[in-house]
Amino acid sequence: MTNAREDSILNKISIGGAASFVLAPFPEYRQKPAFDLAGTISRTAGRLAIRYALSGNLHSIDVAEQASTPLRLDHLWETTCFEFFLAAPARDEYWEFNLSPARHWNAYHFDGYRKGMREESLVSELPFRIERTDRRFSLSLELDISPLIPAKSPVSAGITAVLRTHEGKTGYWALTHKGSEPDFHRLDSFILQLEPSR
Repeated sequence: MTNAREDSILNKISIGGAASFVLAPFPEYRQKPAFDLAGTISRTAGRLAIRYALSGNLHSIDVAEQASTPLRLDHLWETTCFEFFLAAPARDEYWEFNLSPARHWNAYHFDGYRKGMREESLVSELPFRIERTDRRFSLSLELDISPLIPAKSPVSAGITAVLRTHEGKTGYWALTHKGSEPDFHRLDSFILQLEPSR
């Protein structure tokens, strides 16, 4: 059972496996934030492309300066970080991808809900592109996911972000929030279904 907001997201998915999305903050926000977080995700055969666009009054958001050398690092979610999760139908395993505005990154494999977390050895880099102005920040990535999920298999995707302010407050953004606490790992929040290309 989905709600009206989820239905509107699901209805945007095309046969070719492409969708636009809008992320919403966890309901702890009592006032509408002064910024929006949206984007697009698409799948062509074994390749996945995702783009995040953060726009509005961004001065309050702690967006790290780009590092000269991207590194594979843990705990990127402790500050501003763009994330997505992928799973195949009828499988307990899933993958988490972390993309930092500083250009650092990581990819993890889980055997089940928060179980067996380890770095995914089949992903050796996440070469994403960043564009930044005073009122807009965008991050784009194209990735071959065929070593993880076969090209002919559907993909369930959860798209999320952690936005941390300069005051140290953390906001959790996602396509949907299913529980009483923010939890990006719930498989029932992977509501975007990307079908394989015909």
